[in-house]
Amino acid sequence: PSPVQSPVPFWIAARTMNPGPLRRAAGAQGLFPIELTPGELAPLIDVICQHRGGLDGFDVVALASQGSSMEQWAQVGATWWCEDPQPGVTVAEVMALLSR
Repeated sequence: PSPVQSPVPFWIAARTMNPGPLRRAAGAQGLFPIELTPGELAPLIDVICQHRGGLDGFDVVALASQGSSMEQWAQVGATWWCEDPQPGVTVAEVMALLSR
C-alpha cells in the first residue's frame, strides 16, 4: 500500500552534540535522540533551531525506555512518544501498551 503521508517523514538519530548528525537532522523532518535524558536533549534542539530557524514542522521523538515522563519530554520539545518494550516483556504487557 502507499504511505499515508507524502513524503514519508525522515527522522535522523543523534546521541551527542556531534554537529554532523544534528545538521543532517535539521535538514530532515525530525530528530530521534538515542540514550538521552530530557535535559540532554534541550541543547540538541537549540542547535536544530539555529539551523532551521525554529521547529515548525519538525518532529522530536522520545523513547519511553530513555527514562522520564512524557510530560518532561514534551517540556523540552518532544512531539512524539514511542513506547519501547525491552527484551523479556510479556505479550500481556505489550497488549496493555497497545490498548492505551
